[in-house]
Amino acid sequence: MTRKFSGNFDAIVVGAGHNGLTAASYLAKAGKRVLVLEARQVVGGACTLEEVLPGIRMSPCAYVVGLLHPKVITELGLKEAGFTWFPAEGGMFVPFDDGSSLQLWNDDERCEEEIRKFSPGDVAGWKAFGALKRRLRDKIRPEGDGDLWLGPPPTLETIEDRLKGDSEARALLFDWSMNELLEKFFDDERMHLAYMGQGVIGTKASPFQKGTASVHFHHASGRMDGQPGTWGYVKGGMGTVSFLLADIARRLGVEIATETPVAKILPGEGVMLESGEKISAKVVVSNADPNTTLKLLG
Repeated sequence: MTRKFSGNFDAIVVGAGHNGLTAASYLAKAGKRVLVLEARQVVGGACTLEEVLPGIRMSPCAYVVGLLHPKVITELGLKEAGFTWFPAEGGMFVPFDDGSSLQLWNDDERCEEEIRKFSPGDVAGWKAFGALKRRLRDKIRPEGDGDLWLGPPPTLETIEDRLKGDSEARALLFDWSMNELLEKFFDDERMHLAYMGQGVIGTKASPFQKGTASVHFHHASGRMDGQPGTWGYVKGGMGTVSFLLADIARRLGVEIATETPVAKILPGEGVMLESGEKISAKVVVSNADPNTTLKLLG
């Protein structure tokens, strides 16, 4: 049976991924009537849970949490809703072809001790490597409302003003490849190999490509529970984040419709469903990927 939607909405969110659900909740908090449309049976997009075997549920894509903004956690009451996470204390284990291995602990003292045993000549570089990331994070993503992730996208002039002549911080943010970053701070090739992939997460880039060092910084720029750069595991799996956000959105009055694929986005008018029904809204927010969004826009 095809579902019918009555009345006009202030905003329609296409896709019930965690970002779309967050946007929907904030719009609802601002007093807007919001509809979220999801093509799949389950919410969450890439941040969901699927039953891969009978009784076995897992996160098929998103696997750790680290960039969920503290402001979102607080303002939407995620912890009160049941959000619980545990820091990934083990960090990253890297084995090498020569039989050696490196444990990059999430704890600085343990990590320094490991590197001192593994590659003593790189301890100073490792400290400078971490200090640079902390410096850049504190300049552009300080705790509180000064975080440049909040509000409208910052201008280049705003970022330059924050960096105040720190050429290394600027190069990390805009210029260096991951390879250039690692060559600057480490001598042992195994240290390069250990970190190289951290510059191409979520990209189709080479670690020798300009700008990939910034990808590594991006993943170290979060402040989960006041723990800068930390990543962790969510109790119940990553999909729990999206499921809790959906619960919060519904409590705020958001209507969420799954198995309701959108055929067209009609700017200023609303959307057309694959069923042929048109739903009116002055604003459409797309939580679909860019290619899908462009296709829906024709």
